[in-house]
Amino acid sequence: MSYRLPVISCIFLASSAQILQLTPGKISGFDYRTKKGPYAEVFLNIPFASAPVGGLRFEKPTPPKPWRDIRDGTKFGSSCHPITPDAVVAPEQPSEDCLTLNLIRPKKEAPSPGFPIMFWVHGGGYESGSAVVYGYKGLADIYIPRDIIIVTIQYRLAVYDYIPRSIEMSGSVWAPFAQGAAVANYSLELAEVKMELLT
Repeated sequence: MSYRLPVISCIFLASSAQILQLTPGKISGFDYRTKKGPYAEVFLNIPFASAPVGGLRFEKPTPPKPWRDIRDGTKFGSSCHPITPDAVVAPEQPSEDCLTLNLIRPKKEAPSPGFPIMFWVHGGGYESGSAVVYGYKGLADIYIPRDIIIVTIQYRLAVYDYIPRSIEMSGSVWAPFAQGAAVANYSLELAEVKMELLT
């Protein structure tokens, strides 16, 4: 089943904080002035899937659950659990509820057909690492003056990643979603989520 996170509007408040309206709910953000001067709008901790816990622990991501209040997008969400607590660049506050993305975009009207997008995935060999470690300032300082949108993500690591990835590669009957064209179709659905969030 396809799911999307279209941006409906961005409301500018007197405090210069922003409220981003997504299909599941609203999320707050803030402005950041880059070293070269141009401003960025920053929205952190945006869920792109439901928390992969309980029955969803080793399954493919499902659409994020709607939220009623304005979600705090001024702080990074939890990092995903690394392979060991003392892993290199281990996160400070790991959690299974970590499937979030962070949006950093130029604070100005986009040209047609829109700003280019850099989708950034942290390293770590699927065992460790976190988007939190790299923050948002350095990326904004480099790419916002070039009018490039930056998206960084958190993704499942270690055993939480290996098992579902192995199932997908084997096409096991235990995971029908991983068989045949289903994997490719699901990848396209995720791509639609990314694009509709940013345009």
